[in-house]
Amino acid sequence: MKSMFKKIEKERRWGNHLLIMLFAFGSFTQAQNPAYAQASSEDKKPKISLELNKLGTVDNACELTFLVRSEMPDDVEKLALEFAFLDGNGQLSKLATLNFGALKTGRPKITQFGLAETSCENISQIFINSASECTGILPDDCIGTITTMNKTSVQF
Repeated sequence: MKSMFKKIEKERRWGNHLLIMLFAFGSFTQAQNPAYAQASSEDKKPKISLELNKLGTVDNACELTFLVRSEMPDDVEKLALEFAFLDGNGQLSKLATLNFGALKTGRPKITQFGLAETSCENISQIFINSASECTGILPDDCIGTITTMNKTSVQF
């Protein structure tokens, strides 16, 4: 019985050593991999995520719903972006500046905008054309801090 416990204890020690070696190897591999280091620094970079959450035609207007999250170090006083809306032929159908207002760091915000006399079915692509106003963000960094996501069938 005693020899059985010694054998189990040896196996347990060997298993612990193996786990430590695997952990150390994994840490070394991640530290030596530039892609891993870049992804880590990208995740920590301050950003504003802008999700096109929903599109729907309401009273002869295309209503756009955005979910916005700021992960900037400080609150954003005002964010206004100019968007380009393209039709099914890839031609510009409308330019519009959408004012997202103030953004509190870490607090999600839902914002809706209506594009008068525009049907959502006639929009095939939406993209940010420029930053009209970025108060609280360095002007050169405004567009660079924005990441886009999309939950609609329109290309964004």
